Amino acid sequence: LVFKAGHHGSRTSGTMPFLEAVQPQIIIVSAGEDNRFGHPHPEMLDRAAAIGASVLRTDQLGTIELTTDGKVMWWQALR
Repeated sequence: LVFKAGHHGSRTSGTMPFLEAVQPQIIIVSAGEDNRFGHPHPEMLDRAAAIGASVLRTDQLGTIELTTDGKVMWWQALR
């Protein structure tokens, strides 16, 4: 399951009860590099780590493309 973090991975995006209920394997954060708001917020990243989700960030990877055949999913960065 993939979750696209709301509001660029702000402090309030993806609350712990929500993440625990959904259990995403991958969390995608769309945020600009060196943005003035500090997104994604460290608390959001800590919550992702606590549930064992991989975080893919556009500020680090550029465009992120997800592909699936209906059984397996893979991703690639297109910077």
